[in-house]
Amino acid sequence: MLELETGRDDPVRRPGRPRAEDIDDRLIAATVELLIESEDGAPLTVAAIVARSGVSRAALYRRWISREELIAAALDSVRSDVQMLDTGDLLADIITAYTIDLTSTPRGFDQLLRKRLVLALEDRELQLTYWRAHVSRRRVPVAAALRRGIDSGLLRTDLDIDAALDLIAGVYYYQMVVRGERTTDPETQRRVHDAIRMLWRGMLADREDGASPLGHSGLP
Repeated sequence: MLELETGRDDPVRRPGRPRAEDIDDRLIAATVELLIESEDGAPLTVAAIVARSGVSRAALYRRWISREELIAAALDSVRSDVQMLDTGDLLADIITAYTIDLTSTPRGFDQLLRKRLVLALEDRELQLTYWRAHVSRRRVPVAAALRRGIDSGLLRTDLDIDAALDLIAGVYYYQMVVRGERTTDPETQRRVHDAIRMLWRGMLADREDGASPLGHSGLP
C-alpha cells in the first residue's frame, strides 16, 4: 500500500489525499511560525515541527536531510530569487535586484531576517547550510551580470566580483545589525542605494581618453 503522506507515487489523487507540495508547505509554514514565536532562545526541534505541522518525521526527512536544511529553507521562504534584469543600465539593474518590494513583503519578513542572524551566529552548521543552499545561489545572477560588465569594458578588469557582492550585501546587513533599521523602510533603502552608487564608482573601468565611463550607469 502506498504511503498517503507522499502523494508522489500514485498518478491519481484520491479525495483528501495531500499532494507532496502540500506537505512541503505545511512543514515550511510550521517552521516559520515556530521561529517567529520563539523568544527564549531554545533550539527549534524536529519534534516541535512535526507536532505543529501534523506531518510525520519520516516525511520530513524525505524532503530535508537535516533539521538545519529545513530551518534554512524556512528562514529563506520569505525571500524571492534575485531577478537580474538586462536593461542596458547595469547599476540600475543591480539596485533593482537588491531592492525589496515594499508592496509584497510577506508576514514575518523582518523578523525572520533578524532571526537568521541570531541563529547563524549561534549555530555554525546552520550558517554554512544557509550559505550553501540559499545565499550563494542568489548571488549567481548578479555575479554573471558583473562579469558581463567586465567583458563589455564598463567595469574594471581587476574587479573582485566576490568582494563586490560582499560589499553590496554588507550595506544591507549594516542597517539591520548596527543601525537597527528595518530593511523595508524607504529611508533605509534610499541610504543603501546611495552607498551602492558610491561603490559603483570604484568598480568602473578607467577610460584612456579621460572621459567618464558612466554611460547608462544611473549615476548623476
